Amino acid sequence: MSAASLVLPADHEALRGLGPWLAELIGPPLAGDMPGLLSRIELALHEICVNVVDHAYGGGPGELTVSGWADETTVELRVTDTGCAFEQHAVVAPRAGVPQIRGYGLMIVKQLADLDYERVGATNICTLRFSRQAEPAP
Repeated sequence: MSAASLVLPADHEALRGLGPWLAELIGPPLAGDMPGLLSRIELALHEICVNVVDHAYGGGPGELTVSGWADETTVELRVTDTGCAFEQHAVVAPRAGVPQIRGYGLMIVKQLADLDYERVGATNICTLRFSRQAEPAP
């Protein structure tokens, strides 16, 4: 099992460091890995981190910490920050044929990962879990 953490300033340019960090954490593809695993995980992680920059800190100063571990079957990532609380109930899920500006990123993340969020004191904790293995066909 591999584990690592990364502390970044809460700005969009700093998020460029997520891809290389994630590739090192996950390591080379395993025989049972689902196709496009790294890309799927990177998309979900990037979306969560962009939301931290844009919404938790409103584009202002701050930092976020990404930590994670990976083994043969699972990748788990945790994003923590001390910005504004995430108001889950305020996010309206997109509906087909109804235009809206926000909510698509969270919808994508939920399709790619098991997502948990909690606020502990002044800290937001977002946990993403991914199965490395493709679901068996029915």
